[in-house]
Amino acid sequence: MPDTKGSALDAASALDGTEIVYVVQGGSSKRSTTSAISISTIDTRAAIAAATIAAGVTHIRTAGYASVADGGGALYERGVSEF
Repeated sequence: MPDTKGSALDAASALDGTEIVYVVQGGSSKRSTTSAISISTIDTRAAIAAATIAAGVTHIRTAGYASVADGGGALYERGVSEF
C-alpha cells in the first residue's frame, strides 16, 4: 500500500494506544504511538480555566475564545505547571 493516498485508506476502528503514527517534529520525521498524542477539545478558553484536565492530556483545542465559533479557537500545549 505504499502508493495509496491517505484519503483512500479505510477508516480505523477504535484505537488502543499502541498504534504507530508518523509525525513531523521540529522539521524532522519521527514515529510515535497514538497514546503519546492526547488532544482534548473544550469549548472556550474560560472553560479550560474552570476544567479539571486529566494528567495524560498534553494538548487542548478550543472551539472559540469567549464563545464557540467566535473565530478565537486555538491549540494549547500543556507546560510543566499549566492546566
